[in-house]
Amino acid sequence: MFGGSLTDRAYSDGGRTRLRGHRFGFGAHSWLHWSTDGKWLVVSDKTTAEEPFSLYLLSPDTGEKRKLTSPPASIIGDCSPAFSPDGKSIAFVRANSVAVGEVWVVSTDGGEPKEMTFDAAGASSLAWTPSGREIVFSSRYLGKNRLFRIPVEGGNPQWLAACGNDAQYPTFSRQGNRFAWTQNTDNADIFRLALRTNTEKSASLSNVINSTAQEVSPRFSPDGSRIVFVSGRSGSDEIWVCGSQGENPVRLTAFRGPLAGSPSWSPDGKQIVFDSRPEGNADIFVINSNGGQPRRLTTDPAEDIVPTWSHDGRWIYFTSNRSGRLQVWKMPADGGDAVQLTKNGGFEPQESPDGKWIYYTEDRGTSSVWQISTAGGQEAPVYDFHQKNYCRMWTINNEGLYFADDQTSARLAIKCFSLANKSVKTVAEIDGTLRSGVSGLSMSPDGKSLVFPMVVQPGADLIMIEDFH
Repeated sequence: MFGGSLTDRAYSDGGRTRLRGHRFGFGAHSWLHWSTDGKWLVVSDKTTAEEPFSLYLLSPDTGEKRKLTSPPASIIGDCSPAFSPDGKSIAFVRANSVAVGEVWVVSTDGGEPKEMTFDAAGASSLAWTPSGREIVFSSRYLGKNRLFRIPVEGGNPQWLAACGNDAQYPTFSRQGNRFAWTQNTDNADIFRLALRTNTEKSASLSNVINSTAQEVSPRFSPDGSRIVFVSGRSGSDEIWVCGSQGENPVRLTAFRGPLAGSPSWSPDGKQIVFDSRPEGNADIFVINSNGGQPRRLTTDPAEDIVPTWSHDGRWIYFTSNRSGRLQVWKMPADGGDAVQLTKNGGFEPQESPDGKWIYYTEDRGTSSVWQISTAGGQEAPVYDFHQKNYCRMWTINNEGLYFADDQTSARLAIKCFSLANKSVKTVAEIDGTLRSGVSGLSMSPDGKSLVFPMVVQPGADLIMIEDFH
């Protein structure tokens, strides 16, 4: 995978071509692709952190670099490029947000690109059929990663049912008679870690929420009696609630395809705020914790995501790019005009227990935690726990900043950074791997246990079809 700002030079060393540049990572997307004749690379690139990714043609022989696309400034940009077999066109994904992208095609001679899909789903990993007449791609349309094919001249995508669910990364053999893809077999359950007390020698770990689907993003209720979480067990990612030991799981939402995630409790435990994309655009919703119809709180065309409640119940903090970059905003809990709090970037806000501070990471994908007063003002760095894979696995309580760390021990460590004396201590070590890329480290109100999603069955299968038509 490549992501970053390439210089205008490519140079050779020992028969290999090197491309220099800064890195601006974005998810598990591919960033470059060779033309069939080997004379050109198409790369997803940008020169600053604020601008969207665009596609460029790059000649490794001459260093020539030519811009092909100019996506809107308000979106993530263009990625996952793939040359057509004749080298005259490039298919790519235009990522409107982390979860929503569409398939587009642009001529290698330039000009306006053509939008191919309009599903408001998470399209990714493209491949051209050997004839060049169709594009095969992965999409989360209807809630699961599935492979679809669409004619280059346009039309409705057709699901490749033989490939099943959780299918990604399609590819064709050079001869064109073999078609292969990967099928994800990862499974994550939610575990509860009872922290060690003065009379216990070690922490106790138990699997409390499990199924054959992904279980992620758990959050304890304010009284500790329930857990809200995201599960795909019904066929799409929905918001669920269960008891503190995983008992009596109940599904709250039924979007049946569009992602729902990032749930957070109101202080009285009666409501849950979350984000979803029913029409492709990410907005903030609230639902009664005992069930009912979700109510939309934001309607801005920007991406409004990862909401949390203030401890006094008056405000909802959330992340939005409505000012051009992801920042922390707040709005009245019943909805209404939002106010921007951060200016230098902000993602996934959490209010301190005393209600005086908001803690957040500097940006999506970073583990540098910052703070700002709930009234706004100066933004200040707190601590960087240097965990790219687990950058969303952190939480704040009266003791400090709890986070996951897999770099300093053969086992996974849960650590705490003291806000008072600026020291770090290990509170538990466990054998296992947390589910990366998602939120999920939540402390019980009494401070005695943590819940988090952990991988119980990692892996993927490589599948191939002979004589694909």
